[in-house]
Amino acid sequence: MKKLRHFILQPYRFLRAFFSALTRGFPGQKKRMKIIGVTGTNGKTTVANLTSQLLESAGRKTGVISTVFIKVGDKKETNNSKMTNFSAPQTQKLLKQMLKAGCEYAVIEVTSIGLDQFRASQINFDTVVFTNLTHDHLDYHGTFDAYKKAKGRLFKMKHRASVVNQDDPEYDYFLRQRAELRIAFSMNGGSLSDLQAQNIQLTENGSTFDLHYLDRAKKINLPLAGEFNISNALAATGACLAQGLSLSQIKTGLEQVEAVPGRLEKVELGQPFDIIIDYAHTPDAFERAFKAVKPKNEGRLITVFGATGDRDRTKRPILGEVASKYADIMVLTEEDPGSEDPAQIIQEIRPGLSDKFKDNENLFEIIDRKSAIAKAIELAQPNDVVILLAIGAQNIQVYKTGPRPYNERRVVTEILKK
Repeated sequence: MKKLRHFILQPYRFLRAFFSALTRGFPGQKKRMKIIGVTGTNGKTTVANLTSQLLESAGRKTGVISTVFIKVGDKKETNNSKMTNFSAPQTQKLLKQMLKAGCEYAVIEVTSIGLDQFRASQINFDTVVFTNLTHDHLDYHGTFDAYKKAKGRLFKMKHRASVVNQDDPEYDYFLRQRAELRIAFSMNGGSLSDLQAQNIQLTENGSTFDLHYLDRAKKINLPLAGEFNISNALAATGACLAQGLSLSQIKTGLEQVEAVPGRLEKVELGQPFDIIIDYAHTPDAFERAFKAVKPKNEGRLITVFGATGDRDRTKRPILGEVASKYADIMVLTEEDPGSEDPAQIIQEIRPGLSDKFKDNENLFEIIDRKSAIAKAIELAQPNDVVILLAIGAQNIQVYKTGPRPYNERRVVTEILKK
């Protein structure tokens, strides 16, 4: 029934996208604004926003459509919809606004579901970027191969340049798609990579590395924590090299970039332990977040997380398995339960937990997320790290009764003040 409904809806979705573009004058096909599309399981938001920041540091007026915020020229507003890819009418409307605002570039996150449902239709992408491909959205696509092919639609659409992460096992599928300019990037010395980070040194609040492109190199001091952010920086660099920015312009931009809200975001109010908010909600993103904070952790690692309702249930025990590798204390809680019972979601996480976790010793189940965070903070001792996963910078939680206002940073601040 689900497949039949999907099949029936596809012609409607295509026509809706076409007429949305038609009524707006096809803003996604105007040559006076170049459009950059970013796809992948993880890193889309960071790469999109880094790309925008690099372009603007070089004096290029830019619009952004991302999970965290929408930016039209100088106007920026929080994305409260929980949508990464908006509907075709909304997307075309935003592109038209960017054109009117005089934007030279639009940087857009593009999801596999959005591509499958024609939300990015009627857009001539100048440059497309692939970050990585890991376990996600299998509830929608059915198989990993179908998920990969949905992502690949972006690279099969008309575009001039492609930027591909050679460190990902699936890179060849994306890199071999036709483009005038193809840039492969790597942190691991990929043999096909024109763009590489070498001599990497991780620091407490970022990293240093040598940025190599063809026969040129620049020393970079990146003010973003986590090794994965080097990969994100390379992806953004590739997108900007495709737009003609020099390595000197990119170095200047990278060394002054600001972190994306809700991505390894620290909350500091004088407490003797770290509290970090991160949007990680897939197994691979969990791994990346834990690896980013674990080496700096002199004390214990306390984590608070759940899993999204009405989404891929197969990843729930895998989230528990990944968290078990790194965490010393775990507080299982709700995320966005949707129509599901959050207690049942937690029960589906539990099979992935290792035997070292014992109820009411180093494992706690607290449905209400605010209470779960309060418990983690209560347990924290000097030098511990408390990492809150999956919500990030979003401003709502979704329940079967509808969305409710929620801001993780505000919740943490209120608890610390008490």
